[in-house]
Amino acid sequence: MLAARAIENLSCCVGVNRVGYEGNDLHYASDRVVHDFLGQPLVELAAQGQVVTVSLDAAALAAHRERFPAWMDADEFTIAP
Repeated sequence: MLAARAIENLSCCVGVNRVGYEGNDLHYASDRVVHDFLGQPLVELAAQGQVVTVSLDAAALAAHRERFPAWMDADEFTIAP
């Protein structure tokens, strides 16, 4: 679902998970992913614990938002106290 969030929000999305076992013997898969604004994976990591650096292209994102101005379809609203 993270790819869908990237597309609908016109932004990059990062999903991370814990790695290894915790005190109650729960296993965390450690799956991690970075999606670009089109929902395409830039990095996908599985069960190994590691650190990666990903460069995000702000100019490409701005150009995409210019070509596809979905934010203009937003409804105006206020949140009542």
